[in-house]
Amino acid sequence: MVNNAGVASIQSIAEITLEQVEKTFKVNIHGVLWGIQAAAVKFKERGHKGKIISASSIAGHEGFPLLGVY
Repeated sequence: MVNNAGVASIQSIAEITLEQVEKTFKVNIHGVLWGIQAAAVKFKERGHKGKIISASSIAGHEGFPLLGVY
């Protein structure tokens, strides 16, 4: 299973809205968590270990002024 989806609001942190933050967290945090959970259930049902890869962008390692929430 590969987690490789994400969304970002390209905007100053001072101007970001609650709705934009919630959308970002629903995709980037919740999507990863629930995807891992669903994959783990399937691995157990099939009786074997699986592999889960969670990818990130460079913004996961380095800060960018217009990607504060991301």
